[in-house]
Amino acid sequence: VGLVASQLAIARGARVIGSASVANHDFLRSLGVEPVEYGDGLADRVRELGEITAVMDCHGRDALDAGVALGVPADRMVAIAAYAALDELGVHNVEREARTPENLRALGEDIAAGRIVFPVVATYPLDDVVAAFQALESSHDPGKIVVLP
Repeated sequence: VGLVASQLAIARGARVIGSASVANHDFLRSLGVEPVEYGDGLADRVRELGEITAVMDCHGRDALDAGVALGVPADRMVAIAAYAALDELGVHNVEREARTPENLRALGEDIAAGRIVFPVVATYPLDDVVAAFQALESSHDPGKIVVLP
């Protein structure tokens, strides 16, 4: 989700800073994202890159906590993984607000046309859904793990 959201934001003129492991920084740069290592001290590393005006949580609470530390207002933050933060911090849930048939159709068209990079790192038949889930939970290259019917 973060890869797609980042590309959509960049296409609309936003500067995007993305947290990831160092091993994925070159890939983020290839998409136009300014990478920063996630983990303890995230807010300080982002602060060194300059002012930020919005935050999107795609993995967990770290990005939102960094946003709070950096003074980003709750109405400029969205969460798709740290659901507890929705009520606690008053942030938006982008899935509820942006997942419309029209938006999904437009996104599919952008992916099909190659305007959005949407890497698939592995596919599994439905009979191997347990292996697919195990792969999802393990460290893997950036991209999606797809289960096929």
